Amino acid sequence: MLKAREVYETRVEEIDIYFDFLFKVVDRSAQLSLALPFGEGAPGERELVHINSSLIDTLKANGFLLLYNIVEASVRQVLQAIRNDMQKYGHHFDDLHDDLQHHFATLMKDDDIRGRIRKQRMDGRPPLAVAIINAGFEANKIGGNVHYGELEKLAKKFGFNPGKDPYLKEYNLAPLLEVKNRRNDLAHGSLAFLACGSNVTIDQIMAIKVSVVDYLGVLLDNIEVYLSKKGYLATPPGAA
Repeated sequence: MLKAREVYETRVEEIDIYFDFLFKVVDRSAQLSLALPFGEGAPGERELVHINSSLIDTLKANGFLLLYNIVEASVRQVLQAIRNDMQKYGHHFDDLHDDLQHHFATLMKDDDIRGRIRKQRMDGRPPLAVAIINAGFEANKIGGNVHYGELEKLAKKFGFNPGKDPYLKEYNLAPLLEVKNRRNDLAHGSLAFLACGSNVTIDQIMAIKVSVVDYLGVLLDNIEVYLSKKGYLATPPGAA
C-alpha cells in the first residue's frame, strides 16, 4: 500500500497547487504581469494583462481532468496493492473467498483471458491457480469509467469497503460520477472545454475537489484495513 499512498499524496499535492492557483485567479480577479518587449517602455516596466473569462472556463474544465487522473490512479494502485499482497504471501485461487473465486471464474469465460492463461502455462509459469489470479487482475484493468457505482461493484467482488464512512454522506459521492462524465465528454470531444467550465462555478468545482480527495483518502484507509485482515481469503489468519 506504500506505493498507492505515495501516488495519492503526490496527486493531491498537484491538485492543491492547481486549484489554489485557479481560486486566486477567479477570487482576486488576477492579472498577468508581462515584461514589455525589448525597446518598448522604460527598463523593467511591465504590462498587466487581464485573464479573460474564456481562459478561466478552460482552466476550470482542466480541473476535471486532474481530478479524474487521481481517481483512476488511486484505484489502479489499490488493485495492484491487493495483487502484490496475494503474491507476497503466496496465495492463489483456491485460497480466495467464494465471491472473489466466482468473480475470477466468471472472467474465464472470456476467450482472451483463457488465452493468457494458456500462454502462461505453456511458458512453464506459473501454476494454474496462480495464473487464474494473474489473468483476473489483468482483466480488471480500468480506464475511463471509474466512479462510485463501479467501485461498489468491484468492492463487492473483492470484499473491501469501497469508501463508505459516516463522514462521507451520499451527496459527497455524486461528484465522482460527475468527474467521470465530464472527463469522458472532454476526452472524446463531445463537450468543449469552454462549455464545460462555464457550467460550473469556482465554488462548485472546489467542493467537488474536496469531496473526491476525501473519498479517495477513505478508500485507501479501508484498503489498508482489508489487506491487514487478508480480506480476500476464504479463511483469514486467526479465523480458523
